[in-house]
Amino acid sequence: MARGPADPEKDAIWREFPGRYQPVLVAFARRFGLTHDQAEDATQGALLRFVEEYRAGRYERSRGRLRSWIFTIARARILKRMGQSYANLGL
Repeated sequence: MARGPADPEKDAIWREFPGRYQPVLVAFARRFGLTHDQAEDATQGALLRFVEEYRAGRYERSRGRLRSWIFTIARARILKRMGQSYANLGL
């Protein structure tokens, strides 16, 4: 994945990417107490944000593994989604 989503040579990797990470991220979100639908929404947002950030060149390999970075993005999305849920309850 060194060259990014715009690289035609990496198309196969990017087609497999959601299938590889989506189930893991949904399970991660569920451990925070989100419903399945909420977890799916948070995961979709996290994956979209990841691709945007990656394309913008914000991933720095020297700061850690790609997988860790994806989970950091997902955690932020999950916490944001949890805040929205609490706001809807009036808490």
